[in-house]
Amino acid sequence: MILLIGWDAADWDVLDPLLDAGLLPNLSRLVDGGCRGRLASMDPPLSPMLWTSIATGKRPWKHGVHGFVEAAPEGGGVRPIRVTRRTAKAVWNILQQQGQRVHTVGWWPSHPAEPLSGMSVSNLFQQAVGPRDQPWPMPPGAVHPAAFGDFFARLRIHPGELTAAHLLPFVPDPAAAAARHPKALSNLAGIVAENATVHAVATYLLEFEPCDFLAVYFDGPDHAQHGFMKYHPPHRPEVPEADYALFNGVVTATYRFHDMMLGRLLDLAGPGATVFLVSDHGFRSGNRRPLYLPDEPAGPAFEHAPHGIFVAKGPGIRRDELVFGATLLDVAPTLLVHAGLPVGEDMDGRPLLEIFENPPVRSSAIPSWEEVPGPCGMHPPDHAPEGDSVAETAFLQRLDDLGYLDQKALPQENPAVGAVRENRFYLAQAYLDGGLGHKGVALLEALVDEDPAAWRYKGRLLRAYLRQWQLPEARLLWEKMSAERPGSAGLRLSEAQLLLAEGKPAAALQILEATCAESAGRLALRPQRAQCLMRLRRPTEAVELLAQEVDENPEAADTHHALGVALLISGRPEEAAEAFLEALDRRFWFPQAHYHYGESQWRLGRFPEAERAFRVALNLSPELNRARLRLVRLLDDKGDRAAAEQLRQEAGEIAKGEIVVVSGLPRSGTSMMMQMLVAGGLVPFVDEGRPADEHNPHGYYEHRAAARLHSDQAWLPLAIGKAVKIVAPLLPALPPRHRYKIVFMERPLDRVLASQETMLGQRSGTPDVASAMAESLATAKEWAARQPHAEILFLDYPEVLADPFAAAQRIAAFLGRELDVEKMVGAVRIKNA
Repeated sequence: MILLIGWDAADWDVLDPLLDAGLLPNLSRLVDGGCRGRLASMDPPLSPMLWTSIATGKRPWKHGVHGFVEAAPEGGGVRPIRVTRRTAKAVWNILQQQGQRVHTVGWWPSHPAEPLSGMSVSNLFQQAVGPRDQPWPMPPGAVHPAAFGDFFARLRIHPGELTAAHLLPFVPDPAAAAARHPKALSNLAGIVAENATVHAVATYLLEFEPCDFLAVYFDGPDHAQHGFMKYHPPHRPEVPEADYALFNGVVTATYRFHDMMLGRLLDLAGPGATVFLVSDHGFRSGNRRPLYLPDEPAGPAFEHAPHGIFVAKGPGIRRDELVFGATLLDVAPTLLVHAGLPVGEDMDGRPLLEIFENPPVRSSAIPSWEEVPGPCGMHPPDHAPEGDSVAETAFLQRLDDLGYLDQKALPQENPAVGAVRENRFYLAQAYLDGGLGHKGVALLEALVDEDPAAWRYKGRLLRAYLRQWQLPEARLLWEKMSAERPGSAGLRLSEAQLLLAEGKPAAALQILEATCAESAGRLALRPQRAQCLMRLRRPTEAVELLAQEVDENPEAADTHHALGVALLISGRPEEAAEAFLEALDRRFWFPQAHYHYGESQWRLGRFPEAERAFRVALNLSPELNRARLRLVRLLDDKGDRAAAEQLRQEAGEIAKGEIVVVSGLPRSGTSMMMQMLVAGGLVPFVDEGRPADEHNPHGYYEHRAAARLHSDQAWLPLAIGKAVKIVAPLLPALPPRHRYKIVFMERPLDRVLASQETMLGQRSGTPDVASAMAESLATAKEWAARQPHAEILFLDYPEVLADPFAAAQRIAAFLGRELDVEKMVGAVRIKNA
């Protein structure tokens, strides 16, 4: 059988010291007998979305769960998110279709309980309502089969049943704790009672019901850490000594409590079971604990850390092994492969084959499990069970108490409107996290239009614009926000990011350093300052800042990677290699870190190690042309000409149907842009029709066919995956049957005309010529802006010359390719046009 256990927010940074102290013996035997690793989470780090991704192997826009609450069907109110919102099959639904008996307990969300082949108990089942001396009816739909409702109801534990003796393992003096912080102690009692209730049901199923698969979810670690991590050692100066004395052991006791329950689950499952223990995200502890939380819905999510835990143990599972590069999207595919089933091609994760002693033979993938017919235990789309306002209200209040839901912030006349809007906000973040930035930006723009007063929607949109390199839009939005809140500290930091993206690192650094000084050391902003210093060609200072940052925040893979890059540029490849390995230890699925590790090995003369690193980078990111080009050189040096030539050919096939077009008026910098793209790793579509001359000594990078575009388009398929230069007046002749990414070079018209005059040796800047050029340019821009099959990036030629590094980064982001930015910068030559 398979036992899948969820510990919400479990984090190795908290668990490892407890393991080392011998306080978690059952987790220790699970780890020692199997394999462990970090499980990368996703953004936004909200439990209902993440646990559904764990169960389905799909991102939120595919599985349909986008938040904590949903609109109630009547009256404009809200209710806790229901499992009927999920549109994708969970792994247990797939296993049921293959004839297995499956059970689930407490998964979030799982109400109303699904009609599974075994038993299912929903996440509203354990939620206590009212004082102990009042009736506690079973919420309708909380248990399947319904006939077991009364029996399971007797397994529930009410917080009011707990005595001081039950809470002594958590707090040394419950009476003093109740007098000093009654709500905190009440919340602790609720955590203990609810998780004990879930455990009671899970142990009953393992002991008395036939079982091929059981999924059980415990929210105790998350709730306890949100409530009591501020008291966890080491002591923080802002925490009163009396409070620290009362509550400093709660987090440890909560994990020990869950370890005791884990031990019983392992014993009942037996040695023949395969056990997976996972968490959806981690939790910031030690000096990573935030000093304050934003006053907004889901504000406590800022306490979440980007990596959860992964443990697997059972027959055929490797022992005492570390797993690298796992994400929560990989759990469901791994379970399917372990069960001998194919993975759906529409799943976003991968099976972790490396955990098996003898990796199982994978069945051929199927397009989608959603297309497989037959009873799977999901509710029909029109399922609308009777609600339970008491239970659902209690659950909403629990979310409010934890800070995940601010019911007062919802529009009182129609709370459902605010709840739906909030879920769209979370979905926009998921799009940005999942690489669909254009969809995330579109959603955020709509939200800002609908609710202009929602400052955080604007803030997220501003960050999204910067992430997508939509700098004109970012600048305009920043100016509007600055007019609304002049002097905002957050906007000053955004301005620094914007200035850096606009190629003004000195101005950005000035703002960041002033902000650090004003905060009296509370804000260090080291990674941001280091980025500016790198752009200012001051890598030694960047190394110092980044080294300090990794000492304080050792879990940030991106910071280790940035440190490695700074060390590499500083001529310290041995130390850079160590930094890249630290980054990969935290996030193995990090192709840029593998590439730069290969670069460090290359510079150290360790060519076999460099080759392995470049190959891993390519396996993780087939479009990483820098790694491909490095491998070409290595293979050439080894004399393996055939393999090198194959890689050269692959370099022209990575665009998957897109044609990269470089456009603009003649003498606006198009030849230089072609040279930049080729240096970065793109293959040009060119012929020998126009050799280099004194006006373009490095080449025009043109093809004669492009000049005949208005009458001959048959050659375009030959340009797929390559870069081709097409002058602006011919752009409207591009047929819609292909997809285009257009890099459009802009240059002041008087400078264009002057350059043309120099080249032609005659005066061409008459008013008629200038007017015709301006009209042609406007027509081309208007055409490009209206085409659904074309995306366009406008670049100002003087700005490219002034800051080629920023331009190269924008181009790489726009094209969605891993281009060699440093070589692109080297291709910028002022005399080119």
